[in-house]
Amino acid sequence: MTRAELREHCHRTLTWYKDRPESKQYQEHLLVLSLLNKTEWTLVNDGLPKENELVLVYINTGTSHTYFLALWNKFYKDWEEGIGGSRLLKKDLGYEVIKWIPLPKE
Repeated sequence: MTRAELREHCHRTLTWYKDRPESKQYQEHLLVLSLLNKTEWTLVNDGLPKENELVLVYINTGTSHTYFLALWNKFYKDWEEGIGGSRLLKKDLGYEVIKWIPLPKE
């Protein structure tokens, strides 16, 4: 999923849930959309987040580029997929994380 496709998906989802702005789906897509508009992305070569800090990552799947919520796992020296995920993005899925951005503090 390209940045433009993700932005379009978020806008569509926000439209679907506009009557329920307190819903988890609305809040998550609003967050992703706000992160896409920021320019403070960090290239993986320039640094990594704190261990087990959930961040939004931009990845190369080998056939496309897309976004994931992921955690840096220092022990495996690999990214773990999202919340409660058990797969490693590089080792298990073959995905390369290119850059990341922290989620806003609540």
